[in-house]
Amino acid sequence: NALKSYLTCEENFLLQDLKNHDAYYKWIKKLKLNDKMDFLVGNLSFGQQKKIALLRLFLNNSDLLILDEPCVGLDMNTQKILVEFLNEELLNGKVVLFSSHISLDIVSDSISI
Repeated sequence: NALKSYLTCEENFLLQDLKNHDAYYKWIKKLKLNDKMDFLVGNLSFGQQKKIALLRLFLNNSDLLILDEPCVGLDMNTQKILVEFLNEELLNGKVVLFSSHISLDIVSDSISI
């Protein structure tokens, strides 16, 4: 997940200059991470760490998103948030490439293997 486990969640976002992103607080609230931002990443559960990694994805401005098993460790509600985000990104003309053993309700012109 490329997070620095010895830093807090907030410090990880400061390091990547993402804390000033317009949608930063919106996604923290939506992912229910409000009370976790001062925690060291290494002290979070796997699912919480995965949410922190997803938050970086949600704040990304890239036209290409590459994900490997994005749903592993996520609860159903967070999976739904991820799918909604990916579908929105596809509607905005971005390219999403992912591998997953979990079937996702992605709406696109895609090739499934």
